[in-house]
Amino acid sequence: MPFGTPSQRVAQVADIVAAVRRQFADAGRPAPRILLAGARRQLLELAVAEADTLALPFLLEVGEERLAASIRELRAIAGTRFDGLELALSVLVVGDGEVPEAMRMLVRDVPRDAVSRLSGTPKEIADTLRRRRDQYGISYVTVAQPYIEQFAPVIELLDE
Repeated sequence: MPFGTPSQRVAQVADIVAAVRRQFADAGRPAPRILLAGARRQLLELAVAEADTLALPFLLEVGEERLAASIRELRAIAGTRFDGLELALSVLVVGDGEVPEAMRMLVRDVPRDAVSRLSGTPKEIADTLRRRRDQYGISYVTVAQPYIEQFAPVIELLDE
């Protein structure tokens, strides 16, 4: 497919979502959950209309203040649909130690207060995730593969 303009790319995503839903409906099967991510308004509007889960796209240096502003903006775009959306956030760094070699090029200088970094003890990290769930509605978190073992104790605390 040609790369196209931003509007053309958003239209392509909309067409793909519709085609997937149609294919499942034609087969008499329930449609899969749809996860979309986007930073620009046109793609956010599509995600709000069509997605079950919206992955919040943040640069590495975005802190809590910008997260709160983005959630307010998203809430305004989504209106009554906001409460039906699952919000996802990617975590690229877990803990306060050295960044693993596999991640250094990607996350060279992630500030300690960036939302894509979870710092502190497992209990402090779990508390941060609970607070973000309660305050912003973020209930879906992805963690970079090199941190899976380090994140495991947090999962155990979240299950309590």
